Amino acid sequence: MFSFQSIASQLDLGLLRTLVRRQAAEIALLETTDAFWKTSPHAAAALVCGVKASAADMFAQANEWSKTKVNDTGVVADNDSNNSELFWFQNGDWKSNLSFIVCGLACQGLTQEHVCSHMHPLWFGADSGLATALTNAGAEAVEAAAATDRSL
Repeated sequence: MFSFQSIASQLDLGLLRTLVRRQAAEIALLETTDAFWKTSPHAAAALVCGVKASAADMFAQANEWSKTKVNDTGVVADNDSNNSELFWFQNGDWKSNLSFIVCGLACQGLTQEHVCSHMHPLWFGADSGLATALTNAGAEAVEAAAATDRSL
């Protein structure tokens, strides 16, 4: 016998099954990512920092090129169009972007992961007390200042 309630309950059950499968897939992805971070912290840090450095350079170039464009004769003129993303992919400075990727991988990813996770506990202790945390934070601030100060 045809019943609207039975069809509605079947649809709700189908939707619920779909949502449960999707959530299970998301949980499996998160567990895999977590296992990768725990087993390969240097590779994970390098990957994330490389992607972030590349994205930062892409955004900076796109912002700069959204103001100007090169026409067919090679003349730089004001850009009146909103195609800055397409313009970047056609005329992006790939060498600059590659240097940002390498710097992000090596300097930020690998070096900072090693220093913060392996050297700081040797230098300042591995406990999680307030004094150790403040000492680590102070050392990281000095390291960041030294890294950005070109006169050193």
